[in-house]
Amino acid sequence: MGAAPHCSILQGAARNLLCIFSMQTAALPTRKLLIVEPDELTAWSLKSYFQKDYDILQVRSAAEAADQMKCWHPDAAMVSDNLPDVQIEDVEHEILTDNPDALIIEMTTIGEHSETHLANRVTVEKPFELAELRKILKAHHL
Repeated sequence: MGAAPHCSILQGAARNLLCIFSMQTAALPTRKLLIVEPDELTAWSLKSYFQKDYDILQVRSAAEAADQMKCWHPDAAMVSDNLPDVQIEDVEHEILTDNPDALIIEMTTIGEHSETHLANRVTVEKPFELAELRKILKAHHL
């Protein structure tokens, strides 16, 4: 059974409000960090650690990331390799199409690495130290 029609309308209205808010605050020099992580505890840890320095958008799937990036353009993204709906490279392609200068931090399980090597892509293996991620962001002037 599909969602009730009013739920779709409310979701669309919320998305439009996010777009309007993003356009109104676009003049602010805020660095935007996208976290694409399906694991709730990992996502919470990342958001809690970085929220004082970055405007954070946290999503749990590639579909959510693609939908939000229509109006929210990240400077950097932390992307899990354990996404339920697509491969990590698909999300990265979407981000880099929107912003070719965006930094991508791949959060991978031990031994798993992307075959594509780009200057603005860094791979870290899980488990990782949050301070290590901060150093990577700072090294890229974010």
